[in-house]
Amino acid sequence: MSSTLHLGTSEKGLVDFNRVLSLFQLIDPEMHIQMLKTYALVALSHPEPVTMTELGSALGLAQSSTSRNVAALSDWNRHHVVGHDLITAKENLMDRRQKLVTLTIKGQKLREQIIR
Repeated sequence: MSSTLHLGTSEKGLVDFNRVLSLFQLIDPEMHIQMLKTYALVALSHPEPVTMTELGSALGLAQSSTSRNVAALSDWNRHHVVGHDLITAKENLMDRRQKLVTLTIKGQKLREQIIR
């Protein structure tokens, strides 16, 4: 970006958006928008956990797609390949049918970078 580029107030949001996209590009240059949105919803609910059902509903995704996105953002994906370790899903001790999704330490650090 040119140093002579002068931005008005309305363009600041686009600059911030581009900065956030660049942070995700460093993590995975081929990350899909569904994964970005999954992370964003979990980060917005932080420090409260969000259920897989709530995520799927908010994203408009089937449960299988939601699980796949959560797995890709977790420490290991569904193919047993190292994931991004941004979120974690754990069984709800009060209702074992539910999984609660929260940010990992790495995910919390990314959240802090984003909201700066």
